[in-house]
Amino acid sequence: MPSRYVRVAREVAILIAVCVIQLGATTGAATRQPGTMPLWPWGYLVLWFLVALLPLRHSWPRVTLAAIFTITLAYWTSDFPHGPVFAALIVAFVKVVSEGHRRTALAVAVLGYLGFPWLGWLLRDEPAP
Repeated sequence: MPSRYVRVAREVAILIAVCVIQLGATTGAATRQPGTMPLWPWGYLVLWFLVALLPLRHSWPRVTLAAIFTITLAYWTSDFPHGPVFAALIVAFVKVVSEGHRRTALAVAVLGYLGFPWLGWLLRDEPAP
């Protein structure tokens, strides 16, 4: 079992990587998506909040996955710029699978397969997938 220092360092590295991917790369993607809502301040706040939820996955993996999935789906179906906003969702998903909660993971995968491509079409004027 790794020492506490190693576990904390690993967790900080994961959080920094997810934060850079979600916020940094989505900022870059937003420059190529005119007509969407600006990321500042609400889009950044939502993306940062997803990263802030990640440490909870160690104590409550299924609840954390459900929260991150719901918030990510709400962000994706809103008018915010699209980009790599799934990084926190992927980390939470991997934790749930590694803990053995495969039914939860399967349910989230199916809901994501149905929700992410189709909700924009059902709720707004986006083209059908």
